[in-house]
Amino acid sequence: MSVSHAQLKAFHAVAVHGSFTKAAERLFLTQPAISDQVRKLEERYGVLLFHRNKRSVRLTDLGERLLSVTQKLFVIEAEAQELLQDSQALQTGSLILAVDAPVHVLPQIARFCERYPGISVKIETGNTDESLFRLFNYQADLALLGRDVSDERLLSLPLRNDPMVAFVSRNHPWADRESITLADLDDTPLVLREIGSVTRQTLEEEMAGAGFRIRPAI
Repeated sequence: MSVSHAQLKAFHAVAVHGSFTKAAERLFLTQPAISDQVRKLEERYGVLLFHRNKRSVRLTDLGERLLSVTQKLFVIEAEAQELLQDSQALQTGSLILAVDAPVHVLPQIARFCERYPGISVKIETGNTDESLFRLFNYQADLALLGRDVSDERLLSLPLRNDPMVAFVSRNHPWADRESITLADLDDTPLVLREIGSVTRQTLEEEMAGAGFRIRPAI
């Protein structure tokens, strides 16, 4: 048989304020409602918690002992409420980001941390497949992906578009060129990202669509 929270709350208010009327004002209830809650608590357990007279109420020995318990109870309740309110207001908590390249979101992270200094931000790096895995397994709150993902479980927003750039050594025949074409990459030894990388996937799709071959060197 569980103890009624409302009855304990009424008892605690009367005990703290020393009056049924003041307790009612504090809890925004009527005085009869407070009296009824305390009476039901006493009747339920066959105990007397207050000595009552017309001018005042005084705790019994059992009432004093119960007050020491309810003080702990409502301190913990207030702490729980404060924790939830702070989290709602983004005053405390944590934010985990799963990203392919952190450089793309560093300015946004800096602004977020400045605005919400109580939030701990953690960055988990990995390719798009790894970031999606973390997101779907509740290991991340947000994911920065390199490609569009169509999934009804996700809300996605485009952030930016970036060109794909090829790097060569200074003594490479292409070093003085400003650009290359997909045809230039046909059967050319390439250093590729790992499987699951959007950079690699995009290149493979474009090359295959144009009928060109990819030759992985590394």
